[in-house]
Amino acid sequence: MDSFVNVDRHGRMVMPKPIRDAVKAHRFSVKLEDGEKIVFIPVKSTDEMFGSMPGLDVEGFHKEHARER
Repeated sequence: MDSFVNVDRHGRMVMPKPIRDAVKAHRFSVKLEDGEKIVFIPVKSTDEMFGSMPGLDVEGFHKEHARER
């Protein structure tokens, strides 16, 4: 799926909805490869990952995250 994305004067851009829907993500990690390629890697929220790590103290994780802000 090819799409064009424009960057506004503030450096913002909008990821096309079909791409967001295809990867089921609204947050992305951004990486520069070979000095010329920009790669967007979908990042799941902690809520989406709930249950994927048995024994994880989710409430404690959220509290620790809030303290780090």
